Amino acid sequence: MRRRRRCRVCRCWFYPHPRAGSRQRVCSEAQCQRERHRQDCAQWRSRNRDYDRDRRLRDKVKPSQPATQQTAQALAVDPLRQLDWSAVRSEVGLAVSIVVQEVGEVLVQWARDAVQAKVVVIKEESIKVSEPTARDPVVPEPTVIAEESPEVSRLGVRDAIASRGPPT
Repeated sequence: MRRRRRCRVCRCWFYPHPRAGSRQRVCSEAQCQRERHRQDCAQWRSRNRDYDRDRRLRDKVKPSQPATQQTAQALAVDPLRQLDWSAVRSEVGLAVSIVVQEVGEVLVQWARDAVQAKVVVIKEESIKVSEPTARDPVVPEPTVIAEESPEVSRLGVRDAIASRGPPT
């Protein structure tokens, strides 16, 4: 049996929805639901104070670019040049922005070196596979004619052999 509850907004008595059960604290009136939503949003914003600040800073520093435009040409661009460093300096200060920029340059160079090293390894592996020593050697044995067969002529004349008749 459902128990009645008092609405936390309008203080009227109500029966909670069967699916919500003990979690429902507000009646189903539209005004009470709007007030509950407003209070919940206010609580969320107080718990996550920096959410909007972080999002705005990210939008300011990193220009918006659709994901579909990431072609080979876009990937060839230096990733550090895609940031607005003046916005970074204004938010975190000169010293921090320089440290972040230097760390970024080290990481970009490391990634490029790793890709180039992988290309060299792949080339070396492909050369090893295509070398003739990597395959099983097949040496044709030379055919030596020690003596001339009486039934096969070197000239290849078949008539002379066929005229003799079948061997007995």
